[in-house]
Amino acid sequence: MFIQDAHVCTKIFFKPTDTHQLLHTSSYHPKHTFSGILKSQLIRFRKLCTFPHHVKEAEDILFSAPKDRGFTKQFFRRTRSKINTEQQKKQSNQETMTLVLPYSENTKTLATKFIKNCQSSSPSE
Repeated sequence: MFIQDAHVCTKIFFKPTDTHQLLHTSSYHPKHTFSGILKSQLIRFRKLCTFPHHVKEAEDILFSAPKDRGFTKQFFRRTRSKINTEQQKKQSNQETMTLVLPYSENTKTLATKFIKNCQSSSPSE
């Protein structure tokens, strides 16, 4: 989490010990399991990153690691393309974000500022 231009922003953080190992494709799991694992990671990146270039950075890190696990570049590209198509369809629907804050004397003020900030930066204006 970081602040940029007075906005709270987020991006994926990988611990230094994270080896980015995915389930090996030669394991005896149903074939849809492998695409599901990759798809869930890519969706997670899109949900957690504020900026598209941070999504790309996280994808590049993930995509560079599991080549020795049986995943091909074509499989990654195909899965990414499916997610992009699904995301474009969802963009026509307005998504909501739930803000959960611990109670304090400043919570209402903080929440009000956050909501105003989100509204002022919304693409509909």
